Amino acid sequence: MKTFFQKRFGFLFIGILLVFAACIKQETIVPSSTDTEMFCKVDGEQWISVVPLAFVTNNHLLISAVSLDDELVSLSISDATEGTYSLNPNLANVIAYEETGDDATLAFASNRNTSNTNYGTVVITNHDLVNKTISGTFETEVHRSSDGAIRTITEGSFNNLAYSEVFFPTATQLSATIDSTIFAATVISDSLALGNLFVHGGDSIQNKIIELSFPTTIAIGVYDLGSPGLSDYSAQYHLDSITSMPADSGQLLITEHLITDKYIKGIFNFDATESGGTQTANISNGFFELTYE
Repeated sequence: MKTFFQKRFGFLFIGILLVFAACIKQETIVPSSTDTEMFCKVDGEQWISVVPLAFVTNNHLLISAVSLDDELVSLSISDATEGTYSLNPNLANVIAYEETGDDATLAFASNRNTSNTNYGTVVITNHDLVNKTISGTFETEVHRSSDGAIRTITEGSFNNLAYSEVFFPTATQLSATIDSTIFAATVISDSLALGNLFVHGGDSIQNKIIELSFPTTIAIGVYDLGSPGLSDYSAQYHLDSITSMPADSGQLLITEHLITDKYIKGIFNFDATESGGTQTANISNGFFELTYE
């Protein structure tokens, strides 16, 4: 996760590190709405966000934020309207948490709570539609499937968090902008192999194809994209039946993943270079949504 933020917000990340380092030398930082946009406690220890990313997609709220020590907290709420939302696993609301050095396969999540207690809630206290900011509170227990470990998140708050608004079609699809030209896949398929989900979106007329690959256990959050075979999260663009362009770099943002229902939705972008050649392509504004087999 840290790689994405360093690449995308490198200058800001360094500045914030310097400010926080100076403050820590003098005293413990006590967050408030004036000095941070998102914070909480994890098992009683203070967690403070650095650069929160927030999106409202078809009125679905997604917030993903990393701390200075690379711990990630993500919220996915099915409605961005002011109100109280239960984190009962049977509902489409979830909070995820990743510890320093962990990947998505070791993430804690509120929807893995099988104890029938302490589900927690997210309360959206203010949604400013004019200025596109959102505020609220959250608390929950997050569980990890691999070893049954539990973390308790309390006193969570996000204050006047600016968000980007993205409208997605509700139909299953894969689309993107390829070098300023809109691409809409007419044939979409998926396959499962070796614990990975492969998503293919093709144009049957020009034989253009965009491929994505990532673990079937992928959680809501942001991931760096690389080349197939070299990265756990990969992308590739086929210009035609002969020319393949693996991703050099890029990002994948999973906005929703219902593992039980096998439903997944996300945003992506990447730069690609022809295998054994010099042609390049820029893939931006990518979106996919599908129910996989």
